[in-house]
Amino acid sequence: MLKGGRKYGVLLASRWPMEALPPTDFEVPWTERILSAVIDSPWGKIECHNAHLPAGVSHGLIKIETFEGIYGRLRHEGTRPRILCGDFNSPQEESVDGATIPFGTNNERWAAAELSVITGLGEYDLKDVFRLLNGFEQRDVSWVSKNRGREYGRRFDHVFASQRLNATTCAYLHMLREPGLSDHAPIEARFEPG
Repeated sequence: MLKGGRKYGVLLASRWPMEALPPTDFEVPWTERILSAVIDSPWGKIECHNAHLPAGVSHGLIKIETFEGIYGRLRHEGTRPRILCGDFNSPQEESVDGATIPFGTNNERWAAAELSVITGLGEYDLKDVFRLLNGFEQRDVSWVSKNRGREYGRRFDHVFASQRLNATTCAYLHMLREPGLSDHAPIEARFEPG
């Protein structure tokens, strides 16, 4: 039974048939935090990975090892289109000039691990769909913290996808976060594969 820091898992649902991939394909400390399958869509097979990375403030090294495991598994050109999505608890900030600032700016391994997935997988055809379609000028958040009358938000939830899936829209659904149904706004990406 999952409890404590490991009480969360992930869900992957599809209207089309899918075949689960072994969780051990990812060398990560908590395999229940990544779920993968090959979806048999009308446009062909699509490899889909859903991840929920633990927060670094409470699970430091586990978060870093999970980033490293995801990058290690996905740092290649896919033979079929791929999607990686989920709650990455990263980055700390993004600037309008395109800079992505990780939480581990004072720790070389931490910063490299975060950026290896958040920006680095773009080299392997897993680009950040929200940024690809909206640029860095559009500011948005998926998680908001309220502390002593102060609010701040972060864009923790992401969809990374192969270009051949032809992403057309990507937005955060705040109408589900704002009334308290979740502490995160779900991210919705739409694709029109050719």
